[in-house]
Amino acid sequence: MPKRDVMMGWLRIINTIGSWLIGVAVSVGLVWLAYSELHRWYTTGELLVRVQRPYVRWVPITYENYPFKFVETFAIHVLMGAMGLAICAWQCFVIRKWWINKPKQTAE
Repeated sequence: MPKRDVMMGWLRIINTIGSWLIGVAVSVGLVWLAYSELHRWYTTGELLVRVQRPYVRWVPITYENYPFKFVETFAIHVLMGAMGLAICAWQCFVIRKWWINKPKQTAE
């Protein structure tokens, strides 16, 4: 077996594992961000919103202060959390399917 084929095999394995790890990290980060903001809303009644007047800063808003911006931000966080959980569930399903369908050892 040529050395190049062995290196290409390892590269394919590393690429697959790396892409899965990055995907898991992104989905977990998405869920964490969304649910931490929803927890902030549940405990304090405020959400953080980025404002660019006159400089960029983060401002806590409530429904009483800015109702449209609050509802928009709340909906975005709910959708981010749902999408992140769906991605995590899909990844678990794919891993489970791969684990169950592993090739069986043949007796030689």
